Amino acid sequence: MRMHNHRARLDALEAILLKYKARMYVFFLDVSGDPSSYAEREAAFRSEKGVGPGDELHLVRITFE
Repeated sequence: MRMHNHRARLDALEAILLKYKARMYVFFLDVSGDPSSYAEREAAFRSEKGVGPGDELHLVRITFE
């Protein structure tokens, strides 16, 4: 009986975890421009691509020396 209860709980947790798959995005940012526009460009990218709170956004900054 006890094992059955654990199996049911495990099945419920797996269903929740498999239901919500986070999407992953990579945003490339050229930092040679105006630094004050970084946040604006990221916000525009998030809204354009539909990046939600459960998604992962990786920010890659490109610099040229």
